Amino acid sequence: MPKDKSSRSTLYKSWISNYKEGIYTTNGLVIYCQICQQNVGCTMLSQLNQHDKTTKHQGNMARYEKKNRAQKQKQQFINSKDKTGEKLAIPDQFSTDLAKALIGANIPLWKLTNKGFKEFLETYCGKAVPDESTLRRNYLSSCFQEAMDRIKSELEDQFVWVSVDETSNLKGEFVANLLVGKLDGERWHDPFLVAVKVLESANNSTISCFVSDGLVSLGIKRERVLLFVTDAAPYMIKSGETLKILHPNMIHFTCLAHAMNRVAETVRSSFPQVDKLIASTKKVFRKAGGAARLRQLRQAFPKCPIPPQPVITRWTTWLNAVKYYCEHFDEIKTVVERFDGEKALCIEQSQQSFKVDGIKQDLAFIQANFGGLIPAIKMLQTKDLQLSEVAPILLDVKSALNDANGEIGLKVKTKFENVLIKNPGFKTIQSIGRILAGHHVANFDMAPKIIHRYKFAPLTSSDVERSFSIYKNVFTDRRTSFTHDNLEMYLITNCERNYSQNDSNDDE
Repeated sequence: MPKDKSSRSTLYKSWISNYKEGIYTTNGLVIYCQICQQNVGCTMLSQLNQHDKTTKHQGNMARYEKKNRAQKQKQQFINSKDKTGEKLAIPDQFSTDLAKALIGANIPLWKLTNKGFKEFLETYCGKAVPDESTLRRNYLSSCFQEAMDRIKSELEDQFVWVSVDETSNLKGEFVANLLVGKLDGERWHDPFLVAVKVLESANNSTISCFVSDGLVSLGIKRERVLLFVTDAAPYMIKSGETLKILHPNMIHFTCLAHAMNRVAETVRSSFPQVDKLIASTKKVFRKAGGAARLRQLRQAFPKCPIPPQPVITRWTTWLNAVKYYCEHFDEIKTVVERFDGEKALCIEQSQQSFKVDGIKQDLAFIQANFGGLIPAIKMLQTKDLQLSEVAPILLDVKSALNDANGEIGLKVKTKFENVLIKNPGFKTIQSIGRILAGHHVANFDMAPKIIHRYKFAPLTSSDVERSFSIYKNVFTDRRTSFTHDNLEMYLITNCERNYSQNDSNDDE
């Protein structure tokens, strides 16, 4: 350590220049940490580095950066204007954080009108709680803008995959959700919900424009879109063809889970008597008097599980019901036959279904030959599934279907082959999967820097389906006053905050 003050000052300045400006300062005698508000006793650079890595300094640094972000956001908000051109009110940090917390937890803002809830917040937070209309008018848009800024920074200069789908809401409107995720080849990244729009109609043109506008708003370069995942609807296929012209590296792939479910639907339609048995018995234990009938089932067979309630639009639920009746056919039949068929039509139909000749054999045939679709669909929806792991799943399904003999077995096997053949990106993705699994693929021309990024590429549209679940959980019959713009901002903010939390947990 130099004894001369000027030499020491020069040395200290060279040390602190390695860090962000303003973190450390020096008067030539000592180094002062502005974050921890204390002198840092050090005679060597390693001691300064050691202080910089301490838990105390890291915690103070995190709070310092959070405060700076809040101040920057506040300044941006001060300079921003609403749609009428008027300057927006200066935001209060407590109100901003309160809005984020309520939106992230999907607690309706009107809950703040509850006197007990409001008094609780004011008592334990020591802050005046704003009116719910104030949060909606002044803070929802700022929370949304902050979420979009984080999404843009996360996806900036990244290769991405895109998924889109549409559904109908309570008002009968067509609603489309657009998700964008990162493809870096290192690990699975949860996608971001980036756009929620009400469409005039669901067709090739509206979907293509919706996707293009969403990607442009994020500033994503066209050559960095590698994968487009949708269902197999004809207008989605046409939309993929249109978007591929704009995005030269894009592969359009239709959801494998949807494909497997269409195979399962072929199985269901091929066994109408089994379908009738499941549907009628479901009503027996679900409709009026169902609770009393369940009690009788528990009394007669305490170890027998409750009969399932399959929903046709939910993947694998019908096949799971087949599995249940294979294992508990005699128990359920015994209990159903005790009920009075004259009291309910569903009871009479269920009793008749249990007596159908060959119903037991049909249940056994379905479970033996098509039960493998259940684990296959579940595995395909796994978030961190690697592309190289998909081929073995499909091979197992194909092998099981090849063992199914007879007319129905051939029908289901043909359906399985057709849904894969009609998938526009199946052959390309299959080749990439083989390469990532260590096999050589002849005459396949694609840049290595792009191939490896498909390692965790999703092959299902499950994430879009989950986003619709969130949409319908927010836009309920008690919250139909949402405007389209406010609903989009609310949903994107809600999903982004939950993504950020999950992503940080994954890093830990």
